[in-house]
Amino acid sequence: MIKFWIVTIGVFIIITYFMHKAVKKYAKGNKLNKKGFWSIYHWEVMVALSSGLTYLFLLILKSANLFPF
Repeated sequence: MIKFWIVTIGVFIIITYFMHKAVKKYAKGNKLNKKGFWSIYHWEVMVALSSGLTYLFLLILKSANLFPF
């Protein structure tokens, strides 16, 4: 079970990092978005999307029998 949580947390952090970098690169030129960048709503959306993508990724790993848990 420890292996499952280590992989899950690692995948979640990696997905969140790359999503944040993509959004930051997209909003880089817009000065109006810089204030909203650190708002709670930005991070709520990042966590929600990352959670969904992590769940989908682990579901694919489980269905392909690459990660037995």
